[in-house]
Amino acid sequence: MHCPGCGTEAPVTQKFCRFCGFSLEKVPQLVAEQLLESEETLTSKAAEKLQKRQQEIERWLSITGIGFIMLVALSFLIGLIYLMFAGNLPIVPGIVLLILILAVP
Repeated sequence: MHCPGCGTEAPVTQKFCRFCGFSLEKVPQLVAEQLLESEETLTSKAAEKLQKRQQEIERWLSITGIGFIMLVALSFLIGLIYLMFAGNLPIVPGIVLLILILAVP
């Protein structure tokens, strides 16, 4: 530890600075309190950063999920249209089915 008054190096157990006479009793306690406060500040910043990152990940997961659902729905509709044009599904029931599917949302 160093004396805050003159900067002379002093052991932690020393009560007064031998060079300038400054009281050193509270210095270790004050330094420990400052370290604790700075750690709390860093911890809160880290927690805030993690929360922001989690929100970003959740947003991208939502976008990905909606995109996947849209891809499946589009594939299903294209499959119905293909079956109608290939002759495996009659045209009138196929058109009615497409209208019902597209009118539901």
